[in-house]
Amino acid sequence: KSLRFAVQGEKPNPASISFVVSDDSGAWELKTEIAAVTASPGVSSAAPEAKTQDWTTYFILLLSAFVGGIILNLMPCVLPVLSIKFFSLAKVSPQTRFREAMLYTLGVLVTFTGLGALFLALRAGGAAIGWGFQLQSPPIVTALIVLFFVMGLSFLGFFEFGNSLTRAAGKFENTGAFATGCLSVFVATPCTGPFMGTALGAAATLPAIQALIIFFALGLGLASPFLALAFFPKLRLPRPGNWMIVLRQVLAFPLFATVIWLLWVLGMQLGSDAWLYITSLGLLLSFAIWLAKERSMPYRVVAVLIALAGVIYTGRWVISAPLASATAKATEGKVAWLDYDPSLIKESAARKQAVFVDFTASWCVTCQVNKKAVLETDAADKIFAANNVRLIRGDWTNLDDKITTALAEFNRASVPLYLFYPADGGKPQILPQILQLSDIESLFTTNQGN
Repeated sequence: KSLRFAVQGEKPNPASISFVVSDDSGAWELKTEIAAVTASPGVSSAAPEAKTQDWTTYFILLLSAFVGGIILNLMPCVLPVLSIKFFSLAKVSPQTRFREAMLYTLGVLVTFTGLGALFLALRAGGAAIGWGFQLQSPPIVTALIVLFFVMGLSFLGFFEFGNSLTRAAGKFENTGAFATGCLSVFVATPCTGPFMGTALGAAATLPAIQALIIFFALGLGLASPFLALAFFPKLRLPRPGNWMIVLRQVLAFPLFATVIWLLWVLGMQLGSDAWLYITSLGLLLSFAIWLAKERSMPYRVVAVLIALAGVIYTGRWVISAPLASATAKATEGKVAWLDYDPSLIKESAARKQAVFVDFTASWCVTCQVNKKAVLETDAADKIFAANNVRLIRGDWTNLDDKITTALAEFNRASVPLYLFYPADGGKPQILPQILQLSDIESLFTTNQGN
């Protein structure tokens, strides 16, 4: 007689085997040295099947990253920058359009992959950060506010570059297209959460090469409209004309809308004083531009000094200002939301109380829409109150290690994330990232039915 053993697919054969055999009369421990173990013909390894499933899942992640990148072109934090580049392509020949589109694409891909590599490197080094981490930095938010404000003034015709500057800019035309792609990525990353939560969470755990390919696919999707213009030169854009002046002026207003949004984000990060400092800086820059416009060199020197003084003074305040309290922000609104703390969830479970957790950030547009449309409505308040739900909010506007760790536990690297812990102590339920009131209602109708 013989005994047959099955070993896992790719694991090495053991040098020895020990096991216990027992029956009604007793038990015997047996040990044997073996030269090789041959898998039974009737036993098939599950490894190939598992590998196939792994690659299928990875392909789905890549596809979702590409589609998510395409959708990013329509997000409010990307559309202003996107419109600027489309506007410039309407004025050039098909050959120039190809070069510009390819440089824009290169800027997108390099920046997306670079940010992804930095994100993975910092995570590997033990830093508790998530995707969109650059907008957790008030100096970066301030720089984007100033950039978009000045661009908006230029689009309205408040100031124009002279002929000499225009010629100089022409020498850096390629750099401009590349830089526009970089800027698009920089402001796009906070908007990736609703479409890329699962893929970004997976990227944080995958091997580095596979993770970077996910970021590359996301960038490829973002740049796809311009790639279409590059590879299909017969696609005709409208001929230049007076309509371009009107269009340029219209495109200034999405830029100003972005400035207002970023001002609000900065106010949430640094408190209400941020509005005073940044709007005062905008006033100084506007005055400096007006003073330098079509005036002699002494006026221009004074204008530059005024602008530099405003930027330096405001910059020093932004860098040194203390971050606003997350607890104060968490309790805003008609219903009190507690600041996130893992102990609160354990405490609620001990007393059989349901918990709803909202992981959010001021710079996350989707998070704010969900708040106003669902979470902070009277209907939602009544549902939570009727079911004695404890409301907890994890505000990730500024870097918070506790929240980053909590996101990672659910394989997420971005917000929004909505969790519901049932009163009976069951496993937490993850809600959709684009919320509807019916999602809140179903939490309690489903649990009551069960």
